[in-house]
Amino acid sequence: MGKVSRIFGLMMLSMLLAASAVWAQDAPTPAPPAGGAAGGAAGAAPAPTAVVSSAQRYNQAVALYQQGKLDEAKAAFEEVLKADAKDATTMVWLGVIALHQKRSADAVEVLTKAAAIKGNDPLALNNLGIALLGTDAVDKAIEAFQKAVAGDAKYADAWYNLGIAFGRKGDLDAGIKAYEQATKLAANNADAWNNLANLYKARNRRPDAIAAYRKALELNRTATFASNLGLALWENGNMTDAIGTFEGAVGIDAKCYVAQLYRGIGYLKRGQGDDLAKAVAALTIAAGLQPDDFAAQFNLGLAAGKLGTKVGFEQAVAANEAAIKIKPDDLNTLNNLGWAYFKLESYDKAKDAWRRALAAKPGFGLAQTNLAIVCTRTGAWDDAMAAWEQVVASEPDNLNALVQLGDAQYNGKKIDAAKATLEKAVAKGTKDPEALNKLGLICDSLGLVPEAEGYFRKAIVLNKDYAVAFNNLGVALEKQNKIDEAKRCYQDALKIKPDYEDAKYNLARFDKAPAAGGATPPAGGAPAGGAPTTTPDKPAGDAGGGTAPAPAQP
Repeated sequence: MGKVSRIFGLMMLSMLLAASAVWAQDAPTPAPPAGGAAGGAAGAAPAPTAVVSSAQRYNQAVALYQQGKLDEAKAAFEEVLKADAKDATTMVWLGVIALHQKRSADAVEVLTKAAAIKGNDPLALNNLGIALLGTDAVDKAIEAFQKAVAGDAKYADAWYNLGIAFGRKGDLDAGIKAYEQATKLAANNADAWNNLANLYKARNRRPDAIAAYRKALELNRTATFASNLGLALWENGNMTDAIGTFEGAVGIDAKCYVAQLYRGIGYLKRGQGDDLAKAVAALTIAAGLQPDDFAAQFNLGLAAGKLGTKVGFEQAVAANEAAIKIKPDDLNTLNNLGWAYFKLESYDKAKDAWRRALAAKPGFGLAQTNLAIVCTRTGAWDDAMAAWEQVVASEPDNLNALVQLGDAQYNGKKIDAAKATLEKAVAKGTKDPEALNKLGLICDSLGLVPEAEGYFRKAIVLNKDYAVAFNNLGVALEKQNKIDEAKRCYQDALKIKPDYEDAKYNLARFDKAPAAGGATPPAGGAPAGGAPTTTPDKPAGDAGGGTAPAPAQP
């Protein structure tokens, strides 16, 4: 039957990461007190039994911390604290060590004491805020950072950390103000510029975000910062600049997953020149870097399928199968997997994929239509009828589906049902000439020759180059002894298609010498086999329909 004019088949959907921008140091780094012990000699005169002063222990503890020996440093500072239980500076050190060791609750306890003793010391409060963030006490953390900057308005790290806290709370405007202050005080802090850009982007202040990302990248050329700039350019509609920025990011670090992923998606969406090949290359790398990430596998399957080659379809199958392992019931992936199998002529596997999609979501129109198409293609007429009936039930105004249902019924020998279905399509206004030709064939088979003639004529009105309809009209006219008009129809069919054997046969009979008594050719002449057209399972145009439409190539 005719090609389905509505685009069925591959659903084109490029997946994006849920969290696009990457944050810099979202877990703030604790700040230890500066310097060693306040006062006191570093050592004393040798003695048989060395006596180590608190100042010496303090300095030893600091040295151990600086060497990364945190357990030893902790023990040393605890010894110092035994000598002076109100030594707030040592408490801060112990809090810093606890933060490094991911013991946020312990850090909160000791830093709260230190802050109380030191009288709201900015350093202690900043570290306390960090510890509170580690326990998800965001509001208390904000309070601590605010006290820190109130005590020292030029404390850039505390402003930076306050920006992080407001960001976690979702107070974007307050976070922006904090980061803006941090960048004023520490203009070379690339992390602060990056995080400020993230909040600008979240507030849809795209030009400001792009400028801030550029500043971060200028200060520190990392693949992360380049990727964030690329994402901002992407969202601002600067696709070519975004792709170039992602290229720069992978130039810095070829293993940057975000850059490879979005580089591939960018090429896929732009679709110029050799962009498809570049998309497949980038997404192959991304999928290799994070094989368990759905976005990489899904988009790789999409891009590879669009190549339109056997190798591409095979790669699309592999990628979609990998994506399905990650999200077993993802409808788009199941549909695309079925499409790739269809293009490889693995029809049973295509059916399986589309049936899985329908099991996940009964009534999923795209999979239902594709299942009907593949059943038609394989001549599974009972399944095709059932599938097209489902499509028609869910889309009663879809004339193409109605025509396909009639075709399946005809090929499944449900002639009365096919006639009723195709008549309904005609009544609804189908412009498919092959549907009218098929109705003509049905009427002819039922002995309704004048009705058949009418349908063949309507098919020709819709397609004046429809050789099959001209031949079939000739047969109908010949059955009604309208010989001259029938001959003209056969001739018209051959003008359109000179190698059309059916029309050649029908016309050639009239060139034979008549028998005694001037007998005319038998009414309703036809090619060998007695059918008014060739077999209905050949390509459309050769057989009056019956072909299985294909899902649209992406």
